[in-house]
Amino acid sequence: MKPRRRAFEKAVSAGVLELGYEPVAGPRDLPETTLYWKRCGDLRLLLALEYHRFYDEHVTLSLYLGRSFTFALYPVGYPEGKGWRRIDGLLPELGHGFWWTNFDEASSAQLVDLVPAFERAFLAQPNLIDEVVAVDELSRREALETLIADQVRLSTDDDAMTLQTTGVRIPSSVPAIWFAVAERVLLESGNENDRRYIKNFLPEYAINAWRSAK
Repeated sequence: MKPRRRAFEKAVSAGVLELGYEPVAGPRDLPETTLYWKRCGDLRLLLALEYHRFYDEHVTLSLYLGRSFTFALYPVGYPEGKGWRRIDGLLPELGHGFWWTNFDEASSAQLVDLVPAFERAFLAQPNLIDEVVAVDELSRREALETLIADQVRLSTDDDAMTLQTTGVRIPSSVPAIWFAVAERVLLESGNENDRRYIKNFLPEYAINAWRSAK
């Protein structure tokens, strides 16, 4: 990360933490995206600092409402048009397609100052919370992550740590036991899709369960 971007993100992080958000722990899930979160009743509100893929020093904000730490997950029944929004779509005074274009002190201060208004407008969308609560797939995934966390707490040093699933990279920040238990839970209690694509889903479940237990 370049020094100007590092300093910009440090300033933004300090500001959003004062607003009650916490950094999402562990490895970065998406390139060019830094995530923060806070509780919203039984749900999690994720605030994303999104950097432009093609232009240096272009950054914007988005919000996503869900049950876990997986950003912008749209299962069947999810209110896609409301559950993930960029800031320019809810604060029209910024103008359509707005990006901050300098990693400077003024930009970081303005960005942080606008978060409360952005959050209020986002959560004020009609029936948003009720529609997210009603999504069965989000509840199912959350239940599996809770089961993983519960089984990790009951695990012993003698539990097998070798994964049956090949090609899965375990990040250094997450203890391997979370992956071993997540694999067992997905094979025993996951649905057909979880088992068929376990290589893809295993890191998500393991890391999110670890995050939820922190």
